[in-house]
Amino acid sequence: MTRLRQSSGIMGIFMLGLIWITQSVQAQTSENGYQFSPEPAWVTPIILNDVAESVATAQSKEQAYLLVDRQYNATLATPASYHHFAIKALNPAGIEDVSKIEIEFDPSYESIHINRILIHRNGQTENRAQRARFHLFQTEDEVEYQLYNGDKTLNILLDDVRVGDIVEYSYTAVGTNPVYAGHFSRALSFAWSVPVDNVSYRILWPTQRPLQIKNHLTELEYQLKQRGNTLDYQWQSGPTESISNDDDAPDWFNPYATIYVSDMQSWAQVADWAKPLYQAQPGSVQTQIDLLAEQNTGAANRLLAALRFTQEEIRYLGIELGANSHQPHSPAQVLQQRYGDCKDKSLLLVSLLKGLDIDASVALVNTENGRNLPDLPPSPLKFDHAIVRAQLNGKSYWLDPTRKYQAGDLAHIYQPNFDFALVVNDGELMSMARDEKGKNNKRVEEFFDLQSNPDEARYEIVTRYQGYFADNYRRQLSKNTLEDLQKDYLDFTRGYYPSAQVHRDIQVFDDKNDNQITVKEFYTIPSFWQKDDTSDYVYLEFVPFLISDHLQSIENTERKSPLDVQYPMHLTQTSRILTPKDSSFETYHQEIQDAAFNYSSDVTFSNDILVLEYRFDSLTNTVEAGRVAEYAENIESMLDDNYFQIEMIDPALHFGEYKFDKDDLNWPLVMFSLLSLSMATWLAIKITHYDPPARQTNTKPDEAKSGIGGWLILPMLGLLIAPLSQLLSIQQLMYLMSARQWAIVAYEYSGQLQAVLYSEVFMNIFFFTCLLALLWLFFKKRSSLPHSYIAFTALYLLVFAVDLYLLEMVGGEDWAVTQEDQIALIAETITAVVWISYFLLSQRVRGTFVNRRRTKALAVDDNYTSDTNAPETSSLN
Repeated sequence: MTRLRQSSGIMGIFMLGLIWITQSVQAQTSENGYQFSPEPAWVTPIILNDVAESVATAQSKEQAYLLVDRQYNATLATPASYHHFAIKALNPAGIEDVSKIEIEFDPSYESIHINRILIHRNGQTENRAQRARFHLFQTEDEVEYQLYNGDKTLNILLDDVRVGDIVEYSYTAVGTNPVYAGHFSRALSFAWSVPVDNVSYRILWPTQRPLQIKNHLTELEYQLKQRGNTLDYQWQSGPTESISNDDDAPDWFNPYATIYVSDMQSWAQVADWAKPLYQAQPGSVQTQIDLLAEQNTGAANRLLAALRFTQEEIRYLGIELGANSHQPHSPAQVLQQRYGDCKDKSLLLVSLLKGLDIDASVALVNTENGRNLPDLPPSPLKFDHAIVRAQLNGKSYWLDPTRKYQAGDLAHIYQPNFDFALVVNDGELMSMARDEKGKNNKRVEEFFDLQSNPDEARYEIVTRYQGYFADNYRRQLSKNTLEDLQKDYLDFTRGYYPSAQVHRDIQVFDDKNDNQITVKEFYTIPSFWQKDDTSDYVYLEFVPFLISDHLQSIENTERKSPLDVQYPMHLTQTSRILTPKDSSFETYHQEIQDAAFNYSSDVTFSNDILVLEYRFDSLTNTVEAGRVAEYAENIESMLDDNYFQIEMIDPALHFGEYKFDKDDLNWPLVMFSLLSLSMATWLAIKITHYDPPARQTNTKPDEAKSGIGGWLILPMLGLLIAPLSQLLSIQQLMYLMSARQWAIVAYEYSGQLQAVLYSEVFMNIFFFTCLLALLWLFFKKRSSLPHSYIAFTALYLLVFAVDLYLLEMVGGEDWAVTQEDQIALIAETITAVVWISYFLLSQRVRGTFVNRRRTKALAVDDNYTSDTNAPETSSLN
């Protein structure tokens, strides 16, 4: 295992001399900001040995980090820092990294002293300082953000580096940014994403200045020595394992052991450091102040006008050379040159607001780690952005002058939230938390017309952006034409509906006062029904893309770090669908409540309009590691719910219509129908064989009261028409003889309803044969006709009522009893009561249906009684 050993005494002096001799490089100053020199005398050298037993070598793949040694000296007139590293190349890929050394520095206040560059190979040590090639580059790694800081990178290339070589190098950086006014702050890391054999830190510190130290995820204690007025803090750690940070972890989450060091004791002390830098200078920009005051009335309007001016008229560009990394340029200079970075624009805005009699102060924030600021030792280095806190009418407003394309009055303007901000004038670290509900919304309203044209659906989308969604969309509009947006939107829509076509050009409306942008899209979707070759249905899918595009499934639920989620985010999507006539849908409500979000969906249906509503509200920006599995499960449930499909029977099937096809016969129903016909025919024959005696009358037959005439004509006409009507009813059920159409019935409905349909087939066949039998009896004037007619009428009414009841019970909404059904049942009941009464009381019925099946009708006189005292009877004829 690699061990660290500090040299001391004569041996230490000897080793320093040996290293210096082997380097064979005299100290020389370069015009480019770097030079060669021996290690400073204040450095405690660390000797590398026993590398064969390196833990990092055993655990790494390409290169092994054997030593990380950093030492800081804050007691010098010009503070300096010493950096010492040793890395071993494990394979050819590792050689590429090990043979290149990069040192970044700011030459305006910092110089680099190359102390040594060694290669250890097979127990031998070789000085490579002379053979190395040095190149100095302008770094400017933030040009894409319009920031120029003047940093340079010293690139050192080593030749002849082989697998197994250990590259050891050290350098000293002399000088510190004068803007810090001698203040010191560092984050000492003791863990990385790769294993390291040995980690060492050392700080030489003056005794008269307190040093604040705070540990994060480590209990490592420092060793303290004192030599005169100098305190010597030392931290040493043995092998550290690699730490893997999960994807999508919050920026503020630090899984690595770290010790924070700062000489500042409070945030008020940091504010005191910042106040001279951020003093408002309204007098230097008085002309612009007067112009803003003249063009705008009222404090609120003037505040917004000053903000818009710094956002839109002063372009974002940062020249952050040397002290200007933290010190803003003067407002007058920024106004004249019409550009500046966040510091410049914030100080300019504060100066304008002060001149307009509006209380304002620069506020320093950390855009990534603001959440942790209260737990860290105070330091200017903890901030990476400047904004403005303005106060008006008792309310505070957080304003970012670097945010372009912003709109809205003070009630609707988007305000950034970086958790905590140091308000310079107040000298206080303040929470930026506030109620975000309802201010940053995105709403989608869709309308589908599936009814007006069976060959083409009409599709309209209205999207409303509010808050920062609106600001971001304005930025998008500034970079794209409406034609570009239309093309992008059409491509997006075709991802869900491939045949979609633009019906009307896209429309964009910007309500800047309410900070809301409305976008309207118009499409047609030819052949919108989709067909599955394995099914007799066509379908159309509806996906609330607004929610599904912002939220994805969580793949890794076994995490050590929290999960970063978007917040605040309020999403609403409503789809209104004009469905084909006679459609039906059940209502539906779903809610999913999670500590990180609330979700709900509703399905309602009325007057052919199907309404799908989806709502999502984020509640936090972080899901703790222990809750990620639960969160992922709830997200998955939500995504499963984010889908709705309507389907109908393929129109090509002509459901409800039957066309004979020997390959498409529902043979079970065919056989049942034949069996039913046989049974019904047998029952009809039994009815014709029924031969009761004719009903007797107490009055002498009157020729006018016998025979088919009078009111009896109506039942006769009914019996003539009824078989045709019954055949029509049978014909309406013929589609069930199709195996494909019966399969749809079997898929759609329960077994109880199928049984009811089977019974309807039987009863329709039975009633048809009975009606034929009744017709035969009627015209034969058989004595059995009145009884048979009455029994048939009562049975028909009973079956009709029972059939409606069963359909209501087992058929669901599609077979529910309608008002027309109820009217029909009432009409059938009245008809049955009337004609049953007629056949019971009518003298014409008694005088007409007198023929017997086996014997001739008796003479009328045989039934005559001469009881002249018999009461008179009334008759219906």
